Amino acid sequence: CKSAPDTVIWMAHRAKRVPTWHGESASPAAALRELGSGGRVVRELGGNANMHWVVAGMRGGDADGRAVLRRYRPRLEEVEVAYELRVLARVAALRWHVPVALTEPVRVGRHLWCLFRYIPGAPKRARSEHGKREEQRSRGRLLARLHADLATLGDVGQRHGWQRREEVLGPRDDGLTVEEVIRERVVPEEAEIMLAYAERARVRFAKVDAPRRPVMVVHGDLITGNVLYRKGELSGVIDFDFTHLDHRAADFVWTWRGRNDEVVRGYEEVTPLSETDRALLAPCYWVSVLDSARSEALHESDQSRRVSLPGNVAYLQRRSELTGN
Repeated sequence: CKSAPDTVIWMAHRAKRVPTWHGESASPAAALRELGSGGRVVRELGGNANMHWVVAGMRGGDADGRAVLRRYRPRLEEVEVAYELRVLARVAALRWHVPVALTEPVRVGRHLWCLFRYIPGAPKRARSEHGKREEQRSRGRLLARLHADLATLGDVGQRHGWQRREEVLGPRDDGLTVEEVIRERVVPEEAEIMLAYAERARVRFAKVDAPRRPVMVVHGDLITGNVLYRKGELSGVIDFDFTHLDHRAADFVWTWRGRNDEVVRGYEEVTPLSETDRALLAPCYWVSVLDSARSEALHESDQSRRVSLPGNVAYLQRRSELTGN
């Protein structure tokens, strides 16, 4: 959401219309009562898959009694949230300012709810192309420093229901595979392009023997809005909703996005990528875009017709100087 000068926020995303698949929900006030921590909801911060509200007057909040109430997306299992909270606690112990949980998650209605530490700050907003490139490079350097600590958390294992990038195209515990959904639910001309990229990804993964490559805990979504600053200094890293065990290159999926090369260049100012890391950038990105297409097709309200997903096709067809794709 937008903020006035010197206003601090925890969640940088602008408030959006809640997707219809979220369904009905308990009110934030009702959820807060169930969490039993006192306080009152004073402001919506918005979100997308997850929604957020500022809570004031809360016992155990920051010096001003503030915290953030999160409502997780529907159908999320407790074990999946528990993993995220364990990672946050471990990262906080390594002296990173992250939104650690102040309560245990509680299911109220269809959703899990949880209270988090309030992280002040706002994301950098570039005002020029040069500024945009500098922000990307700075975020790349930050990701490299974060990875140095995340790499020590391998003992937390894999997050329930999540997969390494080379596994995304394989069998699914939650139904049809990525390619089956695309083949059956996406308009033919777009499906043909998507399936070609799926095959290209398989070839790339096989070439570097991806299943045998080391993996680490990744943040999963270090976009501009998830890095907060206050008075020009880093104040926090938020939104570990996608954290899981994967290839180092998987953490560039939504930061690099197939074209933000300055993020990678900034990263390499701190930690040079290996030849294999570079080779994994494109296929990790492609399968994540394809997995997103699978999810969109499955959540389409009218299951009797094929869906058109031109945005996903455009993402796949991006070209980067780093990879030549």
